[in-house]
Amino acid sequence: MGKQAKKIDLKQLYKIIYERGPISKTEIADFCGISLTAISDYTNQLEQIGMIASTRKGTSSGGRKPLLYEANKEFWYIIGVDLRATHFYIFVSDLKANVVHSHIVELQACSYDQYLEALTSAMSGVKAALALPQDRILGVGMSVSGVTDFENQIIDRSNELDWTEKPLGADLSARLGVPVFIDTEVRIYVRNEIELDQSNNVTTALYINEGIGLALIINNTIFHGYTNRAGDNRFFGKEIDKLYHVLRTDALIRKINSLPYYSASIRRDQVDDLNEQFIKHAADPKVRAQMDAFTMHIARLMIAQTQMLNPKKVLLTGNVFDYNDFIYHQVKHHMLNDQSMYYTPEIKRNVPGSGSLERGIVRFVMEKFFALEQFQVQEVRHARTQARL
Repeated sequence: MGKQAKKIDLKQLYKIIYERGPISKTEIADFCGISLTAISDYTNQLEQIGMIASTRKGTSSGGRKPLLYEANKEFWYIIGVDLRATHFYIFVSDLKANVVHSHIVELQACSYDQYLEALTSAMSGVKAALALPQDRILGVGMSVSGVTDFENQIIDRSNELDWTEKPLGADLSARLGVPVFIDTEVRIYVRNEIELDQSNNVTTALYINEGIGLALIINNTIFHGYTNRAGDNRFFGKEIDKLYHVLRTDALIRKINSLPYYSASIRRDQVDDLNEQFIKHAADPKVRAQMDAFTMHIARLMIAQTQMLNPKKVLLTGNVFDYNDFIYHQVKHHMLNDQSMYYTPEIKRNVPGSGSLERGIVRFVMEKFFALEQFQVQEVRHARTQARL
């Protein structure tokens, strides 16, 4: 029995092409179980709007080579922000996380009202500098250290910023006129480990900066947990105080954690110098003993979780790992040499300067776009300007 000719939601079709392109109409039809005629009609609409483009031809099994479709990465742009107490990192990227603009805004104070003003000013300035019309911005994605109300875009609590119950998403959206989404930094980074072709993907991530967080991917989906973050610090128990003590008292770790997100603009020679300083610092017997205990404790926490979850990968992220080779390699060494582990996952970190934050935020915003009912793609057959969220 042949496939039934039936309508397909334009947003769902766009999601398939965005995530799996370049892809042919026949491949889309087979994937959806829908007739090629229906797929052709809706694919043509998305192409006419400008949301997708046929950019190359695929392989042929005898006839003409089929056109391959993929998302037009420049149809919309995304603004991303990493919130810190003394500064924030802001960037603008296309839909494939290719950064077209980025810079750091230093802050004299981080009260909520002052921060909101600084964010509004910076985003308005970026839009003006790039001559970005309002309808070219799909949304704003924000990374923050703390507990977030994922659904309502409220920062429940951020110790670093000293904010409680702040409706940043709604307040900023009202000022900018675009959707604003917020998530904890560890879940932003762990999104880079989602693998669409691996439905049983299980990954655990540990984030250490000024704060400590844990995130999980279970069956290729971000797990939010009871308190809306998979990394509830109660998992660590009272032993977390030992980690916080080192983070807050070691001078070089504090220096590392004061640095901005490790973006492509960071000079590698500065990072090499920082690592040399740390190696000399750790040569002191007392410091070395403290670092051994610190890295062993982190390793044991991740080993315990690995024993429970049997993850495919363990991701170590945050400034402590991204800016410091010594600490990362020590934790990895302890984990790989633990005799109690019956299974050894891949232990990795973000490749410094590779755009892990930018990719994570873009994926986060696209998740929200595809998941929320208020975002719809209208059926149109003519001008691109008729396309609306």
